[in-house]
Amino acid sequence: MTVLVAGFGPFVGVRQNPSGEVLPLLSREVSTVLLPVEYDRATLRLCQRIESEKPDIAILLGVAEGERALRLETVAKNLDDAPVPDNVGIVHVGVEAVPGAAPLYRSTLPLRRLERALRWAGFPVTQSADAGGYVCNHVFFTMRHFIEERGLATRSGLIHVPATREETGWTIRRLADAVNRCVATLDTRPSQT
Repeated sequence: MTVLVAGFGPFVGVRQNPSGEVLPLLSREVSTVLLPVEYDRATLRLCQRIESEKPDIAILLGVAEGERALRLETVAKNLDDAPVPDNVGIVHVGVEAVPGAAPLYRSTLPLRRLERALRWAGFPVTQSADAGGYVCNHVFFTMRHFIEERGLATRSGLIHVPATREETGWTIRRLADAVNRCVATLDTRPSQT
């Protein structure tokens, strides 16, 4: 099984983005890509990697400031709606992520299984039907659209991670353990004995 995990770099108000900082700590078997917090370049970079690698699983990580639990996003909406500019100053308010595309795509990750595995391992986790209106949701939607349009078998979804601050109870190491737990849960290959 091949897994691609993508995270983001810093952006306005978030000088350290744990979704990107965690990537070097993930299992060596996982392919990773650091995305800029830019609507167009992030989408292009991730879709190019999916096209070239054709991973079985593509997990997009984003940060959710103020959260204390991992948020497994159930849907990506075809709506960019954030007054905050991306890192190159682009603001999208009330526009479709992909003009004329479906209104939403569902995550194709086994979210219930992931939630059970994370809870069993002691990680706080929840499911969410609102990935926001900023770059995370945009990239999540365009990634799902890209996969569907090309008929790829890649299962994909977005996980929002908490900020790594003392008050959240999360460190980069703990976050890496949680993401590695997700990857191990998704690995359905028979065990080698």
